[in-house]
Amino acid sequence: MRDVWAGIYVLHDRSEPEDQRIQAAYRLSRDPRMEQRQLWELSLRKGLPELARLILAGGISEHLVAEDPQGYVSAVARSPDWPAWLRLALARPLAYAATRGHAISRERLGELCRLNDPVLRLWALYTLAVQPRPDPQTVVEIEQVARSPQPEHELAELFLRAVDSDEPHRFRVLDQATTWSREHHPETHRLWQGWSIREGALVKSGAG
Repeated sequence: MRDVWAGIYVLHDRSEPEDQRIQAAYRLSRDPRMEQRQLWELSLRKGLPELARLILAGGISEHLVAEDPQGYVSAVARSPDWPAWLRLALARPLAYAATRGHAISRERLGELCRLNDPVLRLWALYTLAVQPRPDPQTVVEIEQVARSPQPEHELAELFLRAVDSDEPHRFRVLDQATTWSREHHPETHRLWQGWSIREGALVKSGAG
């Protein structure tokens, strides 16, 4: 665990270059020795670089949702003053958990739908659409966005494809939706500017 603790130290050390702190976050987010709850707590720490927090949130999977679906979705839907990029990143595991068959509160997902974020709304609508005995109107709402000229129509098309797919293919489509959201959600895209993931490595623009 020495390298894990070293990464946590670099992540929190304000004297370290921000790039190094972000790289430390990326390594921690992919390290199986990190507990999901640790990633959650780190992603909420306002003293860390925003991209580092976003990357840490991106390392959270449906397994943390499965531990307490009601508590998780309540925190995502109702925690005040969360930036849009963080709420979206932490809402993403809800879709994966629902795909695994975990029941998520429809009331809380409805609250996410009513927030002023069209990308977040589509993630919540998909999560509603794959619940047991879903409301058919949920898919209709996704279809409406898919047929519209809205910038999110491509994301809606991905979610429609996921709804119509079997479980293994759904996860592949959700991964595509994750990439789309990273590249097109305004606040998320802002944080990722100058950075990319290439062959599993976090690379800054201009690096070889």
